[in-house]
Amino acid sequence: MNKAFFYAGGYAKAGEGGIGLYALDPQTGACTVESECTLAENPSYLLCHPHKDILYAVEELQPEGRIIALSRENGTLRKKCAFPTGGSDPCHLALSPEGKFLFVSNYTSGSLAVFTLDEDGVPAGVSDFVQHSMTERDREGANPIRQERAHVHFAHCDGARVFVCDLGLDKVLVYGWDSAHGKLTGCVEEIEFPKGSGPRHLALSENGQYLYVICELSVEVHVFVRDKDHWRRIQTVSAVPEEFRTIPEFFQSTGAAIRIAHDTLMVSTRGHDSIALFRIDRSGQLCDRQIFFAEGKTPRDFQVFGEFLFVANQDSGSLSLFRRSNRTDEYVFGGHVPHGGNPSCICLIPESTGKL
Repeated sequence: MNKAFFYAGGYAKAGEGGIGLYALDPQTGACTVESECTLAENPSYLLCHPHKDILYAVEELQPEGRIIALSRENGTLRKKCAFPTGGSDPCHLALSPEGKFLFVSNYTSGSLAVFTLDEDGVPAGVSDFVQHSMTERDREGANPIRQERAHVHFAHCDGARVFVCDLGLDKVLVYGWDSAHGKLTGCVEEIEFPKGSGPRHLALSENGQYLYVICELSVEVHVFVRDKDHWRRIQTVSAVPEEFRTIPEFFQSTGAAIRIAHDTLMVSTRGHDSIALFRIDRSGQLCDRQIFFAEGKTPRDFQVFGEFLFVANQDSGSLSLFRRSNRTDEYVFGGHVPHGGNPSCICLIPESTGKL
């Protein structure tokens, strides 16, 4: 079986190894650092184009962040271009399904920028820009420290709609999508959360009927079902043990990443420094929660490679490697892999490109 390759990005100064290229040997479980890229400052989120040999990275900076596009050439990254994002601290990237537009979430300034991509996948300019704002109604019951304004944290486009998580507003805003011109066509639904929840990231089921949202501040997963033309909440579950929610350390814990792998939903929690696994039943609801520690501090992101799980531990400066046991079906810790900065994102390299 051939090696699998992936990138890990994180917080690092310009000239430091903020982006690492890693190789995993699926037979032995060995993971090695192949190279480091020093071309980006605070590349806290990475995304590979599924059909082009391009890696995108945010540069999480104030007062204005940037996105950069890097060509992938035999394991070496070369900068193609850089654009300001129109906001501060960009923290997430997403592509439209056909790969022609790039969505950039500006966390601190609470905005979403949409970039047009040329035929090579390189950003060519901004096709749309949306600025969120907080109303007096939004301020009622909000966390005064973390929710002092709008904070756009995540976007996902399913081809017809764009889902935008706003931690500051306690909402997921659903926009219409004009795929021909790369424009959001107005908000068609506001999915509201209990005050102080802080929706951060979301995942859609493969059939598009179920929506799962991890809330950073409440450390809960909210489950919604598509009900005609709107989303209806059917379940809310904790991503940490119930007894942990009663002690002071809980209030320093925050939900981070959420992903679906087969029939399992996975969530990482910082502070508690754990990964929670839920089985998704036929009704789309979550059950059979399992929790294990991330073997590192501040698990900001994770990715699943077949039977392998990698976790980016931001405040440990390393990645944790786990392998699922065929005997117990549980993830077994297999060691740490170093990172040149403070890792915050793991990015799989699409096999379809045929290049590192």
